[in-house]
Amino acid sequence: MVVCPTCRHVNPEEAERCLRCGTSLEPDAIFVITLHEIGHVLGLDHTQDERSIMAARVRVRDLSLADEHTAQLIYSIPPGSVTRP
Repeated sequence: MVVCPTCRHVNPEEAERCLRCGTSLEPDAIFVITLHEIGHVLGLDHTQDERSIMAARVRVRDLSLADEHTAQLIYSIPPGSVTRP
């Protein structure tokens, strides 16, 4: 089964397009959506920057420098070192 990244419809493994909305389910498209979702798992949020894998509508195929630096920044802060004013 392949879940459509746009409408979340569950499609059969052999589908090339979502049977509900027509979104491409090609391996490249699935890879990019997976990379985007892994960004969320790592703590990255959506960005307005269309060059970022974390844009709400992904238009790129790789991590941008901003994506890499943001993830590095998140994980370089020691636990408990951020306090609220």
